Amino acid sequence: MSENNLDNSLKLIAKSSLIVFIGLFLSKLSIYLYRAVIARYFGPEVYGLFSLALMIVSWFVVFSVLGINQGILRYIPLYRGKEEINKIRYLFKSFFFFLLLTSIFSGLLLFVFSEFISVNIFHNSDLTLFLKIFSITVPLMVLLQFFLYLILAFEKINWYSFIYNILQDFVKVFSLILLVFLGFGINSIFFSYIFGTFSAFFAAYLVCKKYLKPIFGKYILNKEKRHELFKEVTSYSWPLLFSGIVATIFVWTDSFVIGFFMDVKYVGYYNSAIPIAMLLTIVSELFTKLFSPLITKEYSRDEENIGLIRQLSQQIGKWIFLFNLPLLLLMLIFP
Repeated sequence: MSENNLDNSLKLIAKSSLIVFIGLFLSKLSIYLYRAVIARYFGPEVYGLFSLALMIVSWFVVFSVLGINQGILRYIPLYRGKEEINKIRYLFKSFFFFLLLTSIFSGLLLFVFSEFISVNIFHNSDLTLFLKIFSITVPLMVLLQFFLYLILAFEKINWYSFIYNILQDFVKVFSLILLVFLGFGINSIFFSYIFGTFSAFFAAYLVCKKYLKPIFGKYILNKEKRHELFKEVTSYSWPLLFSGIVATIFVWTDSFVIGFFMDVKYVGYYNSAIPIAMLLTIVSELFTKLFSPLITKEYSRDEENIGLIRQLSQQIGKWIFLFNLPLLLLMLIFP
């Protein structure tokens, strides 16, 4: 029985990795095209301002989320395995409103302090406009992530990949090219980014509304149980805030240092090259999207499934290593 479970789980992860690969391929293509259009039509300085604005917005988004998405990804599959729908409904509703409040607050903070950040940290007043307009996207991005993690927790990997990797980037590229053609100038960047983020948020909400309909129902939990559940999930989630901060710093520290010590155009040059090196992260993304909710659900059904979880972990680790090694050697030998 264990062998059958292992085979079925590996087949599911392999199938999901194909879907994720298609999504990632189209996403990378769209992102390169999007950035190429910005760099081509507006120059390296504007592209550098755009990159810095994305970096700052991502930090505000991370602080707004407070690690809640990781809690969602941990506890919803857990309660799915135990068929405790009331707890899932409570987590969905309570954290939706919680993240709505924190994201609006963060967006307002970014708007208010945009000039201070631009002038005193990056010594470039032109960045202020980017930050003020992109502050609108903070609540959208936070809630988009929330709905996407819900979709992932219910193992709807195809919808996750389509919304996050395809729809969002396609709308950004299409609207950017269209607006540039219509003569909107630099406003094309702002509108296209907002359009893309909003379209993904709206699509994620519709998918949850249609395919995860039970979570929108009323929950039946007394006050004591609600308090215990909220405390348990937040206690698990908030330490992961630091993990998110470290991950964000890891991704953006180089751009921050360049922007702080050098001219903004060098941020543009650098961010035109660094995505190539980031291709090495694709392989791990292929297999790990479904991995976490899958092993959590298996563990919730039977704690003795730890042997199955161990085998899954070992096999996925081997796959990631074997696929990544040739890519790493290719970049090292032919830089």
